[in-house]
Amino acid sequence: MRTLLGHLLKGLILSGIISTNTVFASGEARPEWDNPAVIQVNAEPPRASFIPFADKASALQHIDNPKESERYMTLSGRWAFNWCYKPADRPKEFYRTDFKDADWDRIDVPGNWQMQGHGTPVYLNTKYPFEIEKFRAPRDWNPVGSYRREFELPDSWKHADGAGDSIFLHFEGVESAFYLWVNGKPVGYSQGSRTPAEFNVSKFLIPGVNTIAVEVYRWSDGSYLEDQDFWRLSGIYRDVYLWKAGAARVENFQVNADYESADGSGTFSLSAKIGGSATVLIELIDPGGVSLFEKTLEPSKGALEMVHELASVQPWSAESPDLYSLLITVMNDAGTVAEVVTQPVGFRRVEIKDSRFLVNGVGIKLKGVNRHEHSPDTGHYVTREDMVRDILLFKRNNINAVRTAHYPNVPEWYHLCDRYGIYVMDEGNIESHGFGKGQGNALNDNPDFMEAHVDRVRRMVERDINHPSVIIWSTGNEAGDGPNTNACRTWMKERDPSRPVSYEDSTNPTGKGHGTDILSRMYIEAKDIDAFLELWGPERPMIIIEYSHAMGNSNGSLDAYWDKFWDHPRLGGAFIWDWMDQGLRQPVPDGNSDPWGRKDFFAYGGYIEDPLGIYNDRSFCMNGMVGADGTPHPGLRALKFVQQPVKVEWQDPGIALLITNRYDFSNLADKLVLHWSITEDGFVVNNGTLELPSIQARASGVLTLPEEVHATGNGKESFLNLSFKSRESTNWSDAGHEVAYSQLEFAGQWTASIQAIAAESPSLTTEGSQVVVSGNDWSITFDKEARGLSSWVVDGKELIERGPLPDFWRAPTDNDRGAALSLHGRGAGWKGHILSESTRWAKASDQWKPSDPEIKRKEDGSVSLVFSGDILGKQAVVTLSYTVLPGGKLKVDYDYRAKTDLPLIPRVGTDWVLPKEFDRIKWYGRGPDPTYSDRAFERIGIYGTTVMDNWVDYGVPQENGNKTGVRWLELTNNDGMGLRVTGTKPLSANAWPFDKADVHGKDYSWQLPSPEFTYLNVDHAQLGVGGDTSWGHICHPPYQLKDRVYQYSYYVEPVGK
Repeated sequence: MRTLLGHLLKGLILSGIISTNTVFASGEARPEWDNPAVIQVNAEPPRASFIPFADKASALQHIDNPKESERYMTLSGRWAFNWCYKPADRPKEFYRTDFKDADWDRIDVPGNWQMQGHGTPVYLNTKYPFEIEKFRAPRDWNPVGSYRREFELPDSWKHADGAGDSIFLHFEGVESAFYLWVNGKPVGYSQGSRTPAEFNVSKFLIPGVNTIAVEVYRWSDGSYLEDQDFWRLSGIYRDVYLWKAGAARVENFQVNADYESADGSGTFSLSAKIGGSATVLIELIDPGGVSLFEKTLEPSKGALEMVHELASVQPWSAESPDLYSLLITVMNDAGTVAEVVTQPVGFRRVEIKDSRFLVNGVGIKLKGVNRHEHSPDTGHYVTREDMVRDILLFKRNNINAVRTAHYPNVPEWYHLCDRYGIYVMDEGNIESHGFGKGQGNALNDNPDFMEAHVDRVRRMVERDINHPSVIIWSTGNEAGDGPNTNACRTWMKERDPSRPVSYEDSTNPTGKGHGTDILSRMYIEAKDIDAFLELWGPERPMIIIEYSHAMGNSNGSLDAYWDKFWDHPRLGGAFIWDWMDQGLRQPVPDGNSDPWGRKDFFAYGGYIEDPLGIYNDRSFCMNGMVGADGTPHPGLRALKFVQQPVKVEWQDPGIALLITNRYDFSNLADKLVLHWSITEDGFVVNNGTLELPSIQARASGVLTLPEEVHATGNGKESFLNLSFKSRESTNWSDAGHEVAYSQLEFAGQWTASIQAIAAESPSLTTEGSQVVVSGNDWSITFDKEARGLSSWVVDGKELIERGPLPDFWRAPTDNDRGAALSLHGRGAGWKGHILSESTRWAKASDQWKPSDPEIKRKEDGSVSLVFSGDILGKQAVVTLSYTVLPGGKLKVDYDYRAKTDLPLIPRVGTDWVLPKEFDRIKWYGRGPDPTYSDRAFERIGIYGTTVMDNWVDYGVPQENGNKTGVRWLELTNNDGMGLRVTGTKPLSANAWPFDKADVHGKDYSWQLPSPEFTYLNVDHAQLGVGGDTSWGHICHPPYQLKDRVYQYSYYVEPVGK
């Protein structure tokens, strides 16, 4: 485009706007923002991301934050702002220096204007927000934001005419297209919202006060390539700044620091473009601060190249992100320092070899997440603090990789990934999902948009090429498979052969496979991976760029994927979709009372758009491993476990452990210390620490347990708990951070311990529909009309509101809704889905009308009552049998028998209703985080919380908070009085402050009623949560409930009497 831009600038100036309109065959002239032939006007060529410093000391001090340079001046802050609905309404001469903007609004830059009260945020997944048939940018609804501000240059920046100094104006990100004026003069134009636009504004500046004016269009022809699954927002949402360069300066440079794993050597190479007359000093400093070499070079025709061999280097990896410091010092003809440019350097090699994806000669595993740049308060503008928070959560949860879904991120992100050790799949700002995937995408096939495609990856690669964390280039996302994306790969491979290119749509079911070096298939089921590899042949590795859709209560069966990833050399890992819920913080509407007392919540699509009649994709943006405010969801704990770098098995039960080191590069003993404990029936009886044996990466070793690590042999259920904690502090954790854990069965087995109470046989009376079994200070009442247990009084205290009833339903999860298990909203009424017929179970409990109970007094004095009835039109029978033991304890036996195959059952269990005051929950089972049959990696122990705190607040209220492997559970009040449930075998159980009927159909948790009771589920099991997708897949077969017979039993007894 550079040769074209000079021609374009010769165009006429019309209405004060740069007019570079291209005349099409139709004779129609089109403005830049509706012209795919024009991408930038008068912009500088794309370059590596850097800002020069005045001296070596400051350059080294701020190597990770170049904006600390005295040659940087931010223009972020408060700007005068005007918003209008369409281009025809914009203030056309607002750029004039004498224009009065006193009555304009003021807006924060960086920031999206919709987040500051101008226009409407719109959440969309695949559908474009405007008509796309003619490939034209909209005119009737295309809001324009006009920005103005004044500034003065620092005194140190002022220079005499002819000195050769230059001042550049840099926009890190503007969505979607903009024009620029300085002091009333047109400077340039740019589109492509996720990569910089930089302009040399030296000749436009004046002494004293300067005026800058920017005209931003919400939509442009560039928007056709920005159909990502996110909130559609606009404005100057990244930093805007000036930076100063002298006559002698670095115009651009590229570093390649190659690592040879065979002998540990490194090859440092540098190429640079130098402006002006200069001598250049190149220095490389190792991670310990030792200067390895200094070389003085004379550029030839402004070009500079050098290579330096190093016999031994410390390689960069996510496990050990060792960084060297490069200093490029430019000296002018007088021999004084003109500027210093610095860059962190990581020695590493990325390659595909023998069908494996290798870093430093090792087939690493990418434990990745997809991450949108999102803040609930500022939209697409994220702060450094936001970024550091995310990276710390990555590292602390065994995440080592990120895909910048689906666009290049802000430059600071890459510095942080370099320093903390995060592998980056850097993705181009290309998505045209609305035109379809695979072959036949009309935008991908349109030659008018080929340069627009290539320009986006060009600007990304040139900006980010020097970051060691960037190990894979990604063309884009869901933009079809065709000539335009193939051209992107061709350009990237020619420009940077040191990194592979990934593009999933090229291996879409209709893709041809020419556009990618790496095989991928979004949301492929684990069972289908081997067939996929066979389909595409043996040449390429596979990295799944999206899997385990984390929408709501999800991420089941992660182990099914990671069992394959660990064992298969061609599988290089995967990226969870996605990192954060894309909720926008909104106040709870007046007149509503959030049950937790919160004053705000996180809105998704529809809350803002629906009242305005704007199409949106509702809650499909709420699919994060963490909430919109960064609060981790339980799925993140599960992900941490399956990705942990240690696997432990019994080598010799009770005597020796077989420990496998799953680090890619590190010796286990160098990284971790083993903390152990022994629990018996949930209580710790012994603990200590052990030094690990030396186990190299990807190897196994045996640890023989010392004598103090032994089971007591008393028959109690005993576990050996192993916690692998960090040996030393790092920049992301203190020493003692738990990196991995394992829990091994040690001795004994769980047995329900129900102590018999010496008491007289309870009395039995019948009056009307009621049957009362009572003893000293207690009574248990059964009511035929209530279909079972109706009252339980101890010492005059009522312990229940209602006893157990058969329960087959749960408040549908997002994954349930996607498979049509829904009565309201998404999924309701859908036919032909795997759970469409399972909605029958929603009313099955109501249909249960047991006949009069069979009442017996047993020889031991206990009293039994049996309630049995049909459900689903007599297709199944459910029997609840109660046995009241002497002393006032209760046994419940559940029996379900279907006469034919019935739809999958959401839940097999019973639900109780207790007084609200019983809101303390304590249990012996898996915890502390919630678990489900297909996401049950938590350790078995004794845990406690409150019923309100047990609730997991997903974007849409749904099933949450469950516990599996429950041996016993207590619900008590402030005085410790309540009920204890003990399973004859481990149970699935939960306690909620809401009835399921109150939850299903609610959009937000603030719509839930104030708690009136405590709802207790004591279950055999419920359907797994699934997670392969949220649009049709459910949990894997082992976690589905489809048997014709289910039986289980549990005891209930008062506590705190």
